[in-house]
Amino acid sequence: MAARRLLTPVIKAAAPRLAAHTRAMATNIDDVKVKDIPGMVAKAASDPEVRTAFEEARFQYSKKYIKTGSADPIFHVIGVMMFFGYSCDYYFHLRHEANYKYH
Repeated sequence: MAARRLLTPVIKAAAPRLAAHTRAMATNIDDVKVKDIPGMVAKAASDPEVRTAFEEARFQYSKKYIKTGSADPIFHVIGVMMFFGYSCDYYFHLRHEANYKYH
Protein backbone atom coordinates (compact mmCIF):
# COMPACT_ATOMS: atom_id res chain seq x y z
CA MET A 1 0.00 0.00 0.00
CA ALA A 2 2.86 2.36 0.79
CA ALA A 3 4.42 1.68 -2.60
CA ARG A 4 1.16 2.60 -4.28
CA ARG A 5 1.05 5.94 -2.46
CA LEU A 6 4.70 6.52 -3.28
CA LEU A 7 4.38 5.73 -6.99
CA THR A 8 1.07 7.46 -7.68
CA PRO A 9 2.60 10.93 -8.29
CA VAL A 10 5.30 9.41 -10.46
CA ILE A 11 2.80 7.57 -12.63
CA LYS A 12 0.48 10.56 -12.92
CA ALA A 13 3.33 12.85 -13.93
CA ALA A 14 5.09 10.45 -16.27
CA ALA A 15 2.19 8.67 -17.96
CA PRO A 16 1.06 11.43 -20.37
CA ARG A 17 4.61 12.21 -21.49
CA LEU A 18 5.52 8.55 -21.92
CA ALA A 19 2.28 7.92 -23.80
CA ALA A 20 3.11 10.79 -26.14
CA HIS A 21 6.60 9.40 -26.72
CA THR A 22 5.16 5.93 -27.31
CA ARG A 23 2.67 7.28 -29.85
CA ALA A 24 5.44 9.24 -31.56
CA MET A 25 7.63 6.14 -31.72
CA ALA A 26 4.75 3.95 -32.89
CA THR A 27 3.85 6.23 -35.79
CA ASN A 28 7.22 5.84 -37.46
CA ILE A 29 8.27 2.46 -36.09
CA ASP A 30 8.74 1.10 -39.61
CA ASP A 31 11.35 3.77 -40.32
CA VAL A 32 13.41 3.03 -37.20
CA LYS A 33 16.56 0.98 -37.41
CA VAL A 34 17.67 -1.15 -34.50
CA LYS A 35 20.77 0.97 -33.93
CA ASP A 36 18.55 4.06 -33.44
CA ILE A 37 16.43 2.55 -30.65
CA PRO A 38 18.80 3.35 -27.73
CA GLY A 39 18.89 7.00 -28.81
CA MET A 40 15.09 7.17 -28.93
CA VAL A 41 14.76 5.58 -25.49
CA ALA A 42 17.43 7.88 -24.03
CA LYS A 43 15.62 10.88 -25.49
CA ALA A 44 12.35 9.77 -23.91
CA ALA A 45 14.03 9.06 -20.56
CA SER A 46 15.80 12.42 -20.45
CA ASP A 47 12.52 14.31 -20.58
CA PRO A 48 12.60 16.87 -17.73
CA GLU A 49 9.08 16.05 -16.52
CA VAL A 50 9.82 12.35 -16.25
CA ARG A 51 13.09 13.06 -14.49
CA THR A 52 11.34 15.47 -12.12
CA ALA A 53 8.72 12.84 -11.27
CA PHE A 54 11.47 10.32 -10.50
CA GLU A 55 13.31 12.82 -8.32
CA GLU A 56 10.06 13.62 -6.48
CA ALA A 57 9.48 9.92 -5.78
CA ARG A 58 13.05 9.56 -4.56
CA PHE A 59 12.61 12.60 -2.30
CA GLN A 60 9.36 11.21 -0.86
CA TYR A 61 11.02 7.84 -0.19
CA SER A 62 13.95 9.54 1.45
CA LYS A 63 11.69 11.70 3.59
CA LYS A 64 9.55 8.76 4.69
CA TYR A 65 12.15 6.05 5.29
CA ILE A 66 15.73 7.36 5.26
CA LYS A 67 15.49 10.55 7.29
CA THR A 68 13.30 8.98 9.97
CA GLY A 69 15.99 6.42 10.79
CA SER A 70 13.70 3.53 9.89
CA ALA A 71 15.08 0.07 9.19
CA ASP A 72 12.59 -0.45 6.36
CA PRO A 73 15.08 0.39 3.55
CA ILE A 74 17.17 -2.58 4.65
CA PHE A 75 14.14 -4.83 4.27
CA HIS A 76 13.34 -3.23 0.91
CA VAL A 77 16.85 -4.00 -0.35
CA ILE A 78 16.61 -7.57 0.96
CA GLY A 79 13.21 -8.00 -0.74
CA VAL A 80 14.51 -6.68 -4.06
CA MET A 81 17.55 -8.96 -3.83
CA MET A 82 15.32 -11.96 -3.07
CA PHE A 83 13.05 -11.13 -6.01
CA PHE A 84 16.01 -10.68 -8.35
CA GLY A 85 17.65 -13.88 -7.10
CA TYR A 86 14.49 -15.93 -7.50
CA SER A 87 13.89 -14.55 -11.00
CA CYS A 88 17.42 -15.47 -12.03
CA ASP A 89 17.07 -18.90 -10.46
CA TYR A 90 13.76 -19.43 -12.20
CA TYR A 91 15.16 -18.36 -15.55
CA PHE A 92 18.30 -20.48 -15.34
CA HIS A 93 17.09 -23.55 -13.42
CA LEU A 94 13.48 -23.90 -12.43
CA ARG A 95 11.87 -23.40 -15.83
CA HIS A 96 13.79 -26.39 -17.13
CA GLU A 97 12.51 -28.69 -14.38
CA ALA A 98 9.22 -29.17 -16.22
CA ASN A 99 11.11 -30.65 -19.17
CA TYR A 100 12.72 -33.41 -17.08
CA LYS A 101 10.54 -36.40 -16.32
CA TYR A 102 12.98 -37.97 -13.84
CA HIS A 103 15.88 -36.47 -12.01
